[in-house]
Amino acid sequence: MRYAISYVSTANIDFQDQDIANMMIKTKQFNSEEKITGILLYNERSFFQLIEGEK
Repeated sequence: MRYAISYVSTANIDFQDQDIANMMIKTKQFNSEEKITGILLYNERSFFQLIEGEK
């Protein structure tokens, strides 16, 4: 059975474009290995994420 989780958070630092790119490289590899899919939106210091995968 697949599960989905969504959440909103606020960063305690200002991310630069390269910070986001580095984070995406690491999480893309982890998520692929763990068969996790989803979406991550970032605007100013706010994140919205929806992830789905097996429990």
